[in-house]
Amino acid sequence: MVKHLLALLFIFVIASECLAQQPFLLFHKSRIREAKYYAGEVIAFRIKDNDFKVTDQIKGFKDGLILFDGYEVDPKDVTHLYMDDKTIIWFALRFKLSRLCSIAGAAYLGLDLLNNYETDRNTIILGSSLIAAGVLSHVIFRRVFKIKGKMKLVVIA
Repeated sequence: MVKHLLALLFIFVIASECLAQQPFLLFHKSRIREAKYYAGEVIAFRIKDNDFKVTDQIKGFKDGLILFDGYEVDPKDVTHLYMDDKTIIWFALRFKLSRLCSIAGAAYLGLDLLNNYETDRNTIILGSSLIAAGVLSHVIFRRVFKIKGKMKLVVIA
């Protein structure tokens, strides 16, 4: 009898934990790529009719709105979402390319200078080309998502 009660209590606790889901903000980019933001996490975004970036910590969710300290935002009013640790992993090579090229170019120039105590024209061209490619890729690849079309920002309660 005690075993049955303990088993029933265990099943009840597990079921209540599975069914009790805390609300979160879902950024749906594609069928595969989604990011979830819970209360207490920091998010950076831009709102309709404003051209400045807002970075703030999410305090909670209420009636489909995102609650921040002193104000609330409707997810439908968010036009841009800036990349963070949750979304940048989708583009690992793209955003590591700028850092990788810059370091490779500087290292190539530095190692050639250490080995030969001088640099020749080809080394300078190759090293500076790698550094320029790194700087150019940093400028070209934008770190912001424009929320439109299939991209959605929704509060899941």
